[in-house]
Amino acid sequence: YRERVWVTCARCARVARSVVVERTLTESMATAAPGLTPEMVAAIDKLADFKVKNGEQFEALIRNKQRDNPTFAFLFDEASPGYAYYHRKVQEYTQAGLAALPAPGTMPPAPGTMPPAPGTMP
Repeated sequence: YRERVWVTCARCARVARSVVVERTLTESMATAAPGLTPEMVAAIDKLADFKVKNGEQFEALIRNKQRDNPTFAFLFDEASPGYAYYHRKVQEYTQAGLAALPAPGTMPPAPGTMPPAPGTMP
């Protein structure tokens, strides 16, 4: 199951997204692609989460620095179950992050950014 979280500030959105990601990580262990160890599922889930948080440059950095690391071999083998699982998790985390954010134009202004109400002192 997945709860919808409505938030009113950016910090709350990050916290809500973390809760969704943690719940998703737990669910991942039960629904992972066949042939992946729990350690691989955890590594792939974490990398997918970091990629969503930090962007494409983060994945490129990992690809360059971890080319010879067997833990990240799935990044280079499109036929591996880890590759498909990784891309599925990136998509899920991206959607979860977008769902946790408030709709455009619904966030209240930051403190100190609104002009004072008429008849009040700044």
